[in-house]
Order: sequence, then C-alpha cells, then structure tokens
Amino acid sequence: MSVGLFAALLAVIAGFAAQRGSICSVVAVGDLVRRGDARRFSGFFECAIWSLIVLTAFGEGAGRGAFSDYPWGARAALGGAVFGVGAAMNGACAFGTAARLGRGELAFLGTLAGFVLGAFVISQFAAPPAASPVSASVGGGPFILALVAGFVLIQIVRLVTSDVAPRRAFAALMKPAWPPSLAMAAIGLANAGLLIIFKPWPYSALLVDLGAKGHADGALLKTLLALAFVLGAGIGALTAGRFRIEAPSLGGFGAKIFAGFFMGAGAFLVPGGNDAMVLYGLPLLLPYAMAAYAAMIAAIAVFILAEEGLRRLQGSVRPAPRRA
Repeated sequence: MSVGLFAALLAVIAGFAAQRGSICSVVAVGDLVRRGDARRFSGFFECAIWSLIVLTAFGEGAGRGAFSDYPWGARAALGGAVFGVGAAMNGACAFGTAARLGRGELAFLGTLAGFVLGAFVISQFAAPPAASPVSASVGGGPFILALVAGFVLIQIVRLVTSDVAPRRAFAALMKPAWPPSLAMAAIGLANAGLLIIFKPWPYSALLVDLGAKGHADGALLKTLLALAFVLGAGIGALTAGRFRIEAPSLGGFGAKIFAGFFMGAGAFLVPGGNDAMVLYGLPLLLPYAMAAYAAMIAAIAVFILAEEGLRRLQGSVRPAPRRA
C-alpha cells in the first residue's frame, strides 16, 4: 500500500509538471518548425537523460533485465508515424491529452476512447510485437557515463546562470508557467522513481492492453497511476487559474475519437505512445523507442508543414471581387 501511494504521488508530480510546462510533442514540434524554437523539443531528451541519471545511480538494483525490449525495425517506425499523425490530428500527444483533460477539456475523453478502439482494431490484423528481456544494466559503458557527466555539467551551468538559480527556485516553482527544462527535469526524476518501483507505468501502455487484450496485468495500479497523472495535471491547471470544464460538441468529440484511433493503432505497433517512448524506451536506450520516436516527430512535422502550406494556399487563392 505504501509503495502504491508513493508511486501515485510521483505520478501526480509528473502530471503537475506536464501541465505547468505545457508539455506536448505536437506543441514542441510546432514551435520547432514554425519558429525555430527548440526549447520544448529538446526538453523531451532532457527528460529521458534525467531518468537515465537516476537509473544509472541505481543500476545495480534496477537491472535492465527487469524491463522488456521490442523489435526496432520498420514496424516500430510505422507505428511511431501512425501515432504521430493521430497526435497531430488530435492537437495533443499522450502528455498533452492528459494535460488538456486536467484543464477540464472533456473532448479529450474521446481521444482515450478512440485510442482503445484503434488498438482493438489493429490487434485483429496484427500480432503484438514480441517482447524480450533487455540485456545488460542501465547506464553501462563509457559513452553513457560521458553523456551523463556532460549533461550534468551543462545543467549546473544553466542552474547558476538562469532564472531558475537556487535563490529563485521557489519563486520559479510558484509561477503558473514553468520553463520546459524545469518541467522536464521534474517529470524525468519522478519517472525514474516510477520505473524503479513500478516498471510499466505510462498510461498509453494501459490503453493498448485494454484495447488489444481486454485486460491488463496490474490494471488496478496502472489505472491508479494514470488517474494520478491526470489529477496532477488538474491540480497544476487549477492552481494556475487554467481549469475550466468544457463540454465537447458532438462533432468535436467524434474528431477526437478519430484522431485517437490512429494514436491507438500506432501505439499497438510500437508498442506504447510517446509517453512510453520518452519515459520508458529512451531512458533505457532501447532502439525500438528511438526508431518510433524519430518517425513520430517526422510525421508530426510533415503534418504541420502540410497544414501550414494548405493554409497559405487557401489564403492566396481568394475569389475575385464581383464587378458591378
């Protein structure tokens, strides 16, 4: 019971940080391709490295053999791309969907329903990817140790020179909007704790299992952690003055179901959504997650660029004024 409550607290912290940092892959890629702003985009890698640092420190007790690996070829890339298209249509990834639900935007319940439906449908035509134990221990090898040491050094320099220096840390935490690096550090550290005490926690994995198998191992605790994550996002929104219940229109709800369908289908193939990629696969340096994440980012970028191009085209092709 105490372990479960501690895990739920960590999930609440992660959800709170996701809300305050406006964490979302769709928003991050949009910032990158529209304005060349890479702060949110790089934050996802920072999150993975923060988790890696803690897992490295606990490497002896948190061996990678306790985790599962999956094939990293064309299937993982296809799944990531399909998930990315769905996330772009949804206007939010797995992180963003939880954050928007936490703000009271009930239309995103349709995303979750579509997610389960997509996983169910694709599971009728494809077998789940074969799982295998991950070999070696977390953080092994000089390259990883050098990566961790370099990252820590950069963070120390940033901490001393930025607005989140120790003397201003409390004030920064009280602000309604957090810098992406601060939010991702909080998520990464909370995630590492969850990976050590409760391995498969990201909620997209739960939705895939419910859609594909109709049940999930440890479903009660996984559901508790998913709800705690959304609760944390809700607390973050409420305390920042962003919480407001918004009932969806029928068309808006249907659009979220449609987008969620693609997200669920892609997550079945990977397996897992971008929350599982960032919080599970990338910190463990699993190739399948890297392939899926790269494909997801590319798909979101192409979708956004195509949308921007279509908008410009529609703006330039205007009906000629009628002559009197």
